[in-house]
Amino acid sequence: MTDCERTSLYFDGELPPAEEPAVLDHLAGCARCQAELGDWIGIATAVSRSRTAAADAPDADAGAAGAAGPDADAGAAPNRPPALSPPRPRPRRRAWWIGGGAALAAAALLVLIVRLRPGPPGRSERPGPPAIALAETRSFEPRLTAPAFDRHRRYRVERGAAAHEVLPLEVLAGLERRRDLAGLAAAHLLAGDVTRATAALDALPATAARDSDRAAAALAAGEPLAALGLADAAVAQDPALGPALWNRALALQALDLPLVAAAALDRVAARGEPGWSADARARAAVLRAPFASRASDLAAYAAASRAMLAGTGPVIALDLARRHPGLARRDLYSALAVAGSADEVRDLVPLAAEIDRAAGDDRASRAVAQVMARDFAVRRRFRDRYRALVIGAPDPAPLAALIAELDRAGAAVADLEIGALLRAAPTAQTVAQLGRQISGDDPWFVVEAARHDARLRSAGGDMFGAERALLATAAACRDPAAALPCGNADLDLADFYLRTRRLDEADARLRAARTRLSAAGAPDHEDYALVFAVHLERLRDRDGVAAAYLEELGLRQPERCETVRFVDENRAVIAFAAGDLATARARLPEVGRCGRPPDAALIITAVDLARLGDPADRARANAQIAAARTGVASAAVAADIGAARLEIDADPAAGAARARAAITAAAALRAEPGTAGELRAWAMTTLIDGAGRRGDWSGALAVFGEELGRPPPAGCVVAVSSDNERSTAVVRGADGTLRGSYQPDRSPRVLGADTIVPPALIATLGGCPAIAVIARPPLHGQPDLLPAGLPWAFLGAAAPGAVARSPRSPGPPPSVPSGRPRRVLVTDVRPPVSLGLPPLAPAADADAVLVSGAGATPSRVRGELGDAAYVEIHAHGIVDLEASDAAFIALSPDADGRYALTAADVRATRLTGAPIVVLAACHAAVTARYQARRWSLPDAFLASGARAVIAGAAAIPDDQGAALFAELRARLDRGEPAVRAVAALRADRLAREQRWAAGLMVFE
Repeated sequence: MTDCERTSLYFDGELPPAEEPAVLDHLAGCARCQAELGDWIGIATAVSRSRTAAADAPDADAGAAGAAGPDADAGAAPNRPPALSPPRPRPRRRAWWIGGGAALAAAALLVLIVRLRPGPPGRSERPGPPAIALAETRSFEPRLTAPAFDRHRRYRVERGAAAHEVLPLEVLAGLERRRDLAGLAAAHLLAGDVTRATAALDALPATAARDSDRAAAALAAGEPLAALGLADAAVAQDPALGPALWNRALALQALDLPLVAAAALDRVAARGEPGWSADARARAAVLRAPFASRASDLAAYAAASRAMLAGTGPVIALDLARRHPGLARRDLYSALAVAGSADEVRDLVPLAAEIDRAAGDDRASRAVAQVMARDFAVRRRFRDRYRALVIGAPDPAPLAALIAELDRAGAAVADLEIGALLRAAPTAQTVAQLGRQISGDDPWFVVEAARHDARLRSAGGDMFGAERALLATAAACRDPAAALPCGNADLDLADFYLRTRRLDEADARLRAARTRLSAAGAPDHEDYALVFAVHLERLRDRDGVAAAYLEELGLRQPERCETVRFVDENRAVIAFAAGDLATARARLPEVGRCGRPPDAALIITAVDLARLGDPADRARANAQIAAARTGVASAAVAADIGAARLEIDADPAAGAARARAAITAAAALRAEPGTAGELRAWAMTTLIDGAGRRGDWSGALAVFGEELGRPPPAGCVVAVSSDNERSTAVVRGADGTLRGSYQPDRSPRVLGADTIVPPALIATLGGCPAIAVIARPPLHGQPDLLPAGLPWAFLGAAAPGAVARSPRSPGPPPSVPSGRPRRVLVTDVRPPVSLGLPPLAPAADADAVLVSGAGATPSRVRGELGDAAYVEIHAHGIVDLEASDAAFIALSPDADGRYALTAADVRATRLTGAPIVVLAACHAAVTARYQARRWSLPDAFLASGARAVIAGAAAIPDDQGAALFAELRARLDRGEPAVRAVAALRADRLAREQRWAAGLMVFE
């Protein structure tokens, strides 16, 4: 490629950043390129002017208070742009040219040429800092650390216009020549070029400033979760770094955590920086404004509602109903039920009309009309008892008797019967009665009846039946009139998904719940969603995000004992996980706070603190254990495991017996399968620790196999476990001898020289034809667990219906048995253009069913997988924590726009052909950071019936990957076991300096 051709690529934004300085040097002395560049500038300017004229609109000055940041994406989780790590589209024209005007652009070009032309002899070859003249206002909301770009300017944007700032080319050239990468990144971010900015930041050493600027880039890319993590890291390194504090506040605001964002802005304001402090105070005030009167407003509404329903006050004021439409509809239905005459019903007409205006229908008014036509002589007989039920006063009549009387009274009191049934404990009879009484005309009662049915199913252990009942409300929940019950149904589903550890689905339901409950004007219900969000982020091992939710919850409800207790308990858990023992001790709630026994999470933290040896911690843990035995079933099981954990070192037999009894008890927690699984894992950890401490390697290995659901295979085995400050490793080498390592006083580092498997144990694996690795989370899926040259594979849990193999065969069988079974090749996929993913070189396999092009959709791929014996998928792998907990594959979009093939999708697909699956995609082996469960694309394929999965944890260069996977296919076709084929390819590619190949792993 000629230098002039590279100049064209530079202008188009397609030149690799490393080549840009050479192109600028060439441009300074090439008249042809200068002329062509001038033409390109003129064209771009003309296009820009025409677009600006077409979209001209009045300025929207955000003022000192600042405008709210971009809304957080609340769409379907898998269908969103990828995280910051994957490639993003480069603009076809450099953003810093747009809107500049021909004269300015030409002047910039002239200055650039003059400055880049070699000067006279003796002149310094290193240019000084370029003068950077920025506009008086800024359109980039995050802060940047480069001093020239962090001068405060008033924030001002135009509605409907891209937020790009014109920067002369000489500025970029000067920054590049001086290797001022922080300044260069800042310039690119102002110009809207996140890709180039990220490349510049990646070349900087790790510092607080770099993390802060990376947070700014993540905000520009619409990734507030990544931005929060980066800003937190920057603040941890330098608590006084103003840009990091500012960017953290923006990330929190984008995550819909306004009070925490306001608190973060307070820290900026306290620094006294000219301009920035005033902006921070004004922004914080805007964020807090909706909460200033929230408590008093809710109290006023509650008092008005209670007075109306008790008959001691007027109908709820219309302005209150307007602010709380969902609550008002709920209370209107109750007020109609306790009305004793047509005149009392008539008084409710204005309230019904106001509720209908909010929903855009007439259902509330129709409900008023229906009740007005009923027999009040019959209704008055039940008025007092039903009123007591509604307002929570003691009711001497059993609820079941009231329901029976209402049922006999007939249609005149049908609405009272529905209300009483919904307040009763769910039974088969109440569910059947609701089915007879509810016509389906009002979505409010359709949804409430479904929630009643779901509670019955859940209590009986039919968790998936409960899910189906709740999902059946989808049509009713399209009606805004049902925002309150539908928001609560979303919370019910989120609770179910958390219990079953389907975290992506829980996330989507929590987003929907917060939106609906906010629309219903039910902020206390919306706050409850934050409790679920804390659990979600803790299960994802995203403690920084969980801590932000906890802080928001505490700021919203500082007076509620249960809320403060929940916040303290979870902050203690997070602090312990981070090694902050002082905070963990200080935050750990005292026994019996709020009159409630401790739950499982609190027991675990108290016990793990006690294991560190402090007598005071042990006394506290024993007190918590005793209190937990009077609590819910899961807490009682946790208490038994905690007692075993404290006992097993001193009395191994008694501790092990107690742990095994707790495992049996955990299996009975049918309504909490996720918690049951984690408690079982905690008990297994206790047994492994106990065996490791005693040097009982055979006993430890047996527990590893017990947890996995099958005996460890014969031959070479590595089994590893990490448990806070303790770790256990067991190795069986080629000679059959078991050896082990127990490390009681440090947290293992999996990567690098200090591995959890000591070098002496690794040395015993020489000569092993195949090594089965049993790695408990969080070690499962770590690519550097063993040396790349060894033939090892992760062993997954036994999958129901999977192909049975002899325990003497640790490696997966050859991929192609006799008879050439069905093969599937997925290649040349077309993910949405908005993802900015470049096309990949197509793969070829003459013996395979080809799934390619626009037809390579998630539904088509899943359909082809069913009876395949060999599957190879060439596509982009994406890691985006806002879309999926584990990596997913980007395919061509289905008709509904869905393009992501996630682990959950794969888990729902039955692989009857027991295939070997090759995931030729970047990051495809990246696992979710769950504490007690293996979860990734490879694990999902195994659970669905695959014999083995081959996938990588790193980015894969397309040209190198194509050659490697073609060679892998050839080796498998020759009958070479996958575990040995992958080991040979890893060693070969590492010898060629293709270091990404070290992340290639086998799962079986």
